[in-house]
Amino acid sequence: MATLSAVLFLSRLGTTGLVDETPPLFAAAARNMVESGDWLTPRVNGYPRFDKPVLVYWLMGLGYGLLPQALDPLGSLAARLPSAVSATVVSLALADLLWCWPQKAGSKAKAWLVPLTASLGFGLCPLVLIWARTAVTDLLFTALLGLGLMGFWRHYARCNHHVPVGSWVALGLAVLTKGPLALVLAGLTCLLFAARQGQIGRLWKTLSPLKGAVLVALVALPWYGAELIVEGQAFWQSFFLYHNVARLTQGVNNHTGPLWFYAPVLLIGAMPQLPMALHGAWTGLTGRPRGRTITAAQSLRRFAACWLLAVVIIFTMAATKLPSYVLPAMPAVGLLVGLAAGDLEEGNAGGFRRGAAWLSLALAALVGVGCLLQELWLPWIREPAMPTLAVDVQATGIITTIGMIWLVAAALGMLGLWRRWQSWLLVLQLVLVIWIPLGLLPLGSLVDHLRQEPVRTMAVAVREHVYHGEPLAMVGIKKPSLHFYSGHVVRYEGSSQQSLANLAHCITWSPASETMLVVIDQFTAQKTHWQRLPGRALARAGAYELRRLRRQDLEAVLAQLLRAGEVKGDCPTPHWESYNERTRERS
Repeated sequence: MATLSAVLFLSRLGTTGLVDETPPLFAAAARNMVESGDWLTPRVNGYPRFDKPVLVYWLMGLGYGLLPQALDPLGSLAARLPSAVSATVVSLALADLLWCWPQKAGSKAKAWLVPLTASLGFGLCPLVLIWARTAVTDLLFTALLGLGLMGFWRHYARCNHHVPVGSWVALGLAVLTKGPLALVLAGLTCLLFAARQGQIGRLWKTLSPLKGAVLVALVALPWYGAELIVEGQAFWQSFFLYHNVARLTQGVNNHTGPLWFYAPVLLIGAMPQLPMALHGAWTGLTGRPRGRTITAAQSLRRFAACWLLAVVIIFTMAATKLPSYVLPAMPAVGLLVGLAAGDLEEGNAGGFRRGAAWLSLALAALVGVGCLLQELWLPWIREPAMPTLAVDVQATGIITTIGMIWLVAAALGMLGLWRRWQSWLLVLQLVLVIWIPLGLLPLGSLVDHLRQEPVRTMAVAVREHVYHGEPLAMVGIKKPSLHFYSGHVVRYEGSSQQSLANLAHCITWSPASETMLVVIDQFTAQKTHWQRLPGRALARAGAYELRRLRRQDLEAVLAQLLRAGEVKGDCPTPHWESYNERTRERS
């Protein structure tokens, strides 16, 4: 299992650069902690970053402090390790849970089948595969919440009346990763499970939530208290009121969606095994063995169903919606898939369970056919930073390779289910593992070459051409990785006339500098008001160009725009909402 986890999450982890938009913000804040020695407040581009608590920055910073640059030349390995290691830990924890707690006494199924299938049921989810290689908080949060919940169930299954210290400490670290949301998700999961088991009082005594709250406070509150003392109102308003309350009550940064938003996200994110997981969840929530009740040690399916349901309920109710929000449900999906495999292996394959298995295989076949028909949909993918994406992807044949692997996996799975092979689901999963090194990773390298490498080239050019004290700006497309790789503070502006005006009179010019460097994309450069600016091109890469502009030329164009009434004369208070989501300046 450890070898498979390494293939899924750790192989070639640092061979591509950081992906805009959000990961460079985390990475830059973590690296700044190492360089500045300030391990309390994350800062990016000269501003505090309050959108997430500090644990992920500490872990990334630890990587930047310990890993030699030769081992991490792109700065992405240190930033991605927390996510990759978190996914690996969850995979191993799921296998361990089902190895130690088989759900059927005297089971004839191979002892290793259900644990391995559950682990791969989690690890092969496309949502997990992508975010395990992304430098953000989501998988670290998923791992800590998942370890806490799995620990709670183990404690309950053992009928242990001691405080589950390890689980509460894990939840405390989850609060230090993404805020109080961890307690909400864990609390609703346990409440749903206790109500379904009809043992609310017993679960309360077993988990000791009051003592657990003290442990969570001891882990998480010291940093929150110190940050409130140092940063004051800015931290309170940005982190608590905006990034927690506002995300639940109103759409943040236009990330909204209908009530059914997470239905397609779960379908694609847990492809192709979601039908089996949903059938297992339905059975766990509604089913009961004939003539007897479900014992504590046999209640894992029910617990996993409540876990999945709790995540879906909370984030469906929230006004702000993002695909990564349902990642905390993926360990529950893995558990339900593993338990379904055990049922099928035991011959307990009723009509609906077998139908869910066939539907899962049909989805795998559909993915394969869709990849082979790439000419129908690939040209519709438009990305300004990658204008040649469709042509380059088709030329490599990567999508065709992915399609063939998924079709082979579906065909073998169908043959195994029809002939009642033992371990047919595991065969499907092991074939799907192949698409990671042969499909997903090469595709990621190609996208990095097309989308991110030009920005890194611009960053190198900035370091080569910048004068001491010369301002740096990026207009049009906003790429935080320019700040990360150049090491310079960047002013981010849009492509409008007002953005041009902002460069002229909102930049802090040093007395010795009468010029500024501007990274501009080819689409913005074609606009009339930007063409008015004479400037010398210093470097080009992809869709970007590095120019040096004179201050007097900017002011001359600004004067023309002011006379025409096309821009405002006042300078807006700078905020980095588009760059840093909603970081506020300290008053």
